[in-house]
Amino acid sequence: MKNFPDAGRQRSDTTMQRIGGSGDGGVDIVAVAAIGERFVVQCKRWAKSVGSPEIRNLLGALHAYPGHRGVLVTTAGFTSPARQSAASTDLILIDRAQLAAWLAGSSVLALPSRVRHGFQSSPRPGGIT
Repeated sequence: MKNFPDAGRQRSDTTMQRIGGSGDGGVDIVAVAAIGERFVVQCKRWAKSVGSPEIRNLLGALHAYPGHRGVLVTTAGFTSPARQSAASTDLILIDRAQLAAWLAGSSVLALPSRVRHGFQSSPRPGGIT
């Protein structure tokens, strides 16, 4: 996972800055997509599935980054409770299969459109490419 920002830097339309380390506030990467959308990324290099506590932690970390969208990336998968916790939020969950496809050169991670006040906005092109 430590090479995730390096892979992102190789894509000309995504800017990534590694933040992680002691005192990172739960944020590993801050990224800006070509369309200007800003992301805060938390990376989990785990063998086990990521649970709902990590969803809550990322939601808490987002308060320090107004206007950013949260992305939780894992080398494993997500538990059902984690997916349910994220379903009513603006978070993007990226599991092992999606991460592998992106690292192998898939052009775009299929990012859901933003959720605002319980309504999903119109789909738009872009995302982390």
